Amino acid sequence: MTKTELKTGMVLVCTNGNKYLVVRDTCTPICGEVDLALNLNGGGYIDFSSITEDLKDTNGENEFVIVRVDRIKNFRYVFDKSFDAENFEALWERPKKKQYTYSQVKEILGEEFEIIKD
Repeated sequence: MTKTELKTGMVLVCTNGNKYLVVRDTCTPICGEVDLALNLNGGGYIDFSSITEDLKDTNGENEFVIVRVDRIKNFRYVFDKSFDAENFEALWERPKKKQYTYSQVKEILGEEFEIIKD
């Protein structure tokens, strides 16, 4: 999924565990019309200008990388602090990188190997 595909009402889940409600083309007194994601866990928001097209933080901070995009099944409960998981349906999830030890790679390859720079 890309930033362009995000729509008002979708929920972004970041690596820090916080959930943010997408609000497109919202009118603000200082900035005019902007795209925001409002923090459902408390105060704060993410300005879309700080999100790259591939849903990462432009500052390189890992805690604000978007790892999942959800759809809310029932808006009636969206601001309920319990965030009942049954009220959210995953639309997209960032693939997780596989991690291997040296021994695991050696077993997969069936031989010794040397790690070199890309």
